[in-house]
This record gives sequence, structure tokens and C-alpha cells, in this order.
Amino acid sequence: MMKKLRHLSLILLLLPSLPFSALAEEGASAAPSFVYYTMQPEITTNYITSGAKVGFINVKVQLMLEDPTLEATVAYHQGLLRDALINIISKEPETNIKSMAGREALREKCLTQLNALLEAETKQIIIKDLLFTKYLYQ
Repeated sequence: MMKKLRHLSLILLLLPSLPFSALAEEGASAAPSFVYYTMQPEITTNYITSGAKVGFINVKVQLMLEDPTLEATVAYHQGLLRDALINIISKEPETNIKSMAGREALREKCLTQLNALLEAETKQIIIKDLLFTKYLYQ
């Protein structure tokens, strides 16, 4: 038992001298540097309902960008992107808005459409993912 403790204490003494800091720095530089762009203000629009009642939805949208330098490009095209989001969401039926599967399909549809618009404008795909960080419907 004492022999094992001596070996363990020796390992613990030598541990700081190992070149872990160099490995950590290499790993940190290789990691992707994502940035999230929050579309301001939040989007409030109506959606298609059955009957005479009116349905409203309020969403807060964040765009995940793989390259932080593209944030200015997204900010420049924010009006175009907001218009597309409002058009897509306002054409969704109530069943899609209120179900989890419909919400996910809506998220994917928005991501695809926004990337298509940005690709037409900038010749590159900018948005890695689209997140609804607030999703309230009435």
C-alpha cells in the first residue's frame, strides 16, 4: 500500500512538468470560433388559423455563424432576412406553429431560405444554424 502511495505521489509531482499547456494551446486554436448574431427586434407576426380567431407568434431568432468576421455581412442584410422570416412564419398553419415537429420543420425551412438568400447576395453560405431562443404563440 505504501509503495502505491509513493508511486502516486511521484506521478503527482511530475505532472506539472509535462507539456500539457502546449497541447491545450494547440487544441484551443483548432476549435471553431462560432458567433451568435441576435436579430433585433424580435419578430411578431400572425399565422394562419382555422375560424375567425387571429393567431400571433413572437420569436427571437439567433443565427449561428461559423466565422465571426461575417457578422457585419449579416447585419447589413438583416432587413432582407427579417422580411424572409416574416413571410415564412406568416404562411404557416396553426398546427405547425403549435407542434414540436412543426416548429422544427419551420426552423429548418427558415435556415434553408436565409442561406439561399445570403448565397445569392454574397456567393457564400454564412449561417451554420438558426435558433429560436424565444417562441411564444397565442
